[in-house]
Amino acid sequence: MDPGSPPPRFAVELPPELVAGVYADFVSVWHSNDVFTLDFAVVSQPPQPAQDENRGRPTSPCRPGS
Repeated sequence: MDPGSPPPRFAVELPPELVAGVYADFVSVWHSNDVFTLDFAVVSQPPQPAQDENRGRPTSPCRPGS
């Protein structure tokens, strides 16, 4: 970016039914040179003790947010 140029700006457009927002328990944020991503998740039920079969870590079922 040129030092004299204004910072980049972007606009987010949402459908009217989502403007108020949707609750999320978790968010993952990452970016590349072209893309900025927010990935939300909601716990779909009360946490239940479980183990990740591949890593042996505790897990909790989640569903993707809107």
